[in-house]
Amino acid sequence: MNHRTIRFGIVGFGHAGRTHATALLEHGHERAQLTAICDGGSTPDHRLGDAVRSFRRLDDLLAAGTCDAVIICTPHELHPGQAMQALATGHHVLCEKPIGVSVAQARGLVQAAEASDRICAVNYPRRQEGAHRRLCAMLQAGDLGRIQRFSWTATNWYRPAAYYAATPWRGTWAGEGGGVLLNQAIHNLDLLLELFGSPVRVRGFCGFGRLHAVEVEDEATAYLAYADGLHGVFTTSTGESPGIDRLEISGSRGRVTLEDRVLTFRRNAVDLREHIGSAVAGAELPAWSHAGPADPAPEPPRSLARMFADTQRNFLDAIAGRAAPCVDARAGLASLELANAIVLSTWRDEWVALPMSGEDFEAGLQRRRRPGCAAASA
Repeated sequence: MNHRTIRFGIVGFGHAGRTHATALLEHGHERAQLTAICDGGSTPDHRLGDAVRSFRRLDDLLAAGTCDAVIICTPHELHPGQAMQALATGHHVLCEKPIGVSVAQARGLVQAAEASDRICAVNYPRRQEGAHRRLCAMLQAGDLGRIQRFSWTATNWYRPAAYYAATPWRGTWAGEGGGVLLNQAIHNLDLLLELFGSPVRVRGFCGFGRLHAVEVEDEATAYLAYADGLHGVFTTSTGESPGIDRLEISGSRGRVTLEDRVLTFRRNAVDLREHIGSAVAGAELPAWSHAGPADPAPEPPRSLARMFADTQRNFLDAIAGRAAPCVDARAGLASLELANAIVLSTWRDEWVALPMSGEDFEAGLQRRRRPGCAAASA
């Protein structure tokens, strides 16, 4: 870039847009300046002042020459088209999750991003949490040996009925395009994919409007099968309290748990595969708590704005050529595909193979968007 400072425009100024603005304005981005907002034509935040131009239409913002990069914070359905439009006009793009509501819809964005010389990233701030990074390092170093199974319970996404009532497009197939898997737990699915890679098939069990008066899934359990024999279970909900965010991984060298940002590692004295083949009948395999890379000290919680600021710093580094995007468009597509597959498996009542074409999910989604069809076909 020729600009020492990257000029940002925010498209959509609801909760996510305001949080990105707070991150830009209050968390020390010396390389960034907020210069434009696209949200109905009026400056929606007194902190922005006259230096931030306000636009009613995205076309006008992109043509005005006021920014080098845009942050897409509009409803999910709009993300792929708006991101592609920004890339086509020479802007870098930081897109809020998810990158779309269906694989078939979002695949065009991935193609456009990979054909562009601009950076296209997706906001998944949990990727940069310290405990997650340490867990990734443990798996990459082989500290757990051969991974046999994992189970992840992510039910700390509780939302009361008022959450859905406050924004009428939420909780509907036509407006939101999905529920807990698409909007909340997609953060967990993104982390899961970074840790274990993509499964080869998925069996989903979703509850559609089971806990709230909504059309979409507000709870889900999925079984994931991998080509090397690894298998996992993932459970999530927006209607459970107190919820929990607990990941357990069992490997031939021991077991690790991640809960409340604390890693606990129980290490086997020898590799389980060796012990199974050589131990005498009735022999137990000793294990002990192992500090090592799994630091048991909990991290202090961070505000959402500070988490968004971390993503923005990585995005700025990617624009400058100093780093790769933490989550690029293709990685964003992978978590969307997994969410789609779990829902499609429930609709079909059968296993779904990955990768998926996306057409079957798209057809099912469009059927449920027809008036009067959502509840009957869920």
